[in-house]
Amino acid sequence: MTPNLVRRIQIYTDFDGTITDRDSIVLLVEEFGEGARLRHDLLKEFENGNLSPAQVIEGELASVSVSWEEAAIGLQRQIRVDPSFPAFVDWCKEEQIPLCVLSSGLRDIVSLFIGHLGVPIFAHSADIDPNGWRYHRDPASEKETLVQARRGGDKTIFVGDGISDISVLPHVDILFAKSYLARHCEAQGIDFIPFETFRDIQDRLEEGLV
Repeated sequence: MTPNLVRRIQIYTDFDGTITDRDSIVLLVEEFGEGARLRHDLLKEFENGNLSPAQVIEGELASVSVSWEEAAIGLQRQIRVDPSFPAFVDWCKEEQIPLCVLSSGLRDIVSLFIGHLGVPIFAHSADIDPNGWRYHRDPASEKETLVQARRGGDKTIFVGDGISDISVLPHVDILFAKSYLARHCEAQGIDFIPFETFRDIQDRLEEGLV
């Protein structure tokens, strides 16, 4: 990439199900909460327009009854980071391409898995309570707000997979999507590039996609 091109690119990526092979909130609900049935009901309410993505997460976490220590052990046992993501981070640093992680999930969980990589993380928090975790949204970490505020003259690239990524779509120049987000884009006629790993994304960028 040329220096002029590098200055034009800003990459944002979701965390759960995008950098990782499983969604941490989903795992918490299925292992320590009310399970798949609750998730199904909350997703249906979202699709019917009755709940926001944040309200879905709030409802999911409210059913989780486990300590942080137990949760961290369970998460680390069952979730894996895309093996190509650390190399993608290094490549972005070498090419001087700004990269940020935007998560609607919990900062402590994101940091547990990728905090050592030195990537800026914007996420939220929760009060850990044996009677149910209480989700707290940080207005400064809302995906749509961050993408809008940081656009400037950059070409905005977003990488995502889920319902909480839908809000950024009007503000993105190039979208890499999989899973629920890819199906949503197909249904709505929104252009996107499918991917499986961050190696796929790096390859496309090295080929001169932008």
